[in-house]
Amino acid sequence: MTVAITDLKVIKGEYTEAPQGFQKIPVDLNMRRWWQIYLALFQKRK
Repeated sequence: MTVAITDLKVIKGEYTEAPQGFQKIPVDLNMRRWWQIYLALFQKRK
């Protein structure tokens, strides 16, 4: 059975904790460019 993703959040900061009800997706959205900030991606599933 597939569980639908119901919400996504992008938050600035590598060591950001997941908001309540969300799970962190381990992906580097900026591909570690030295001049860019780290963006953390979180998902919420139903």
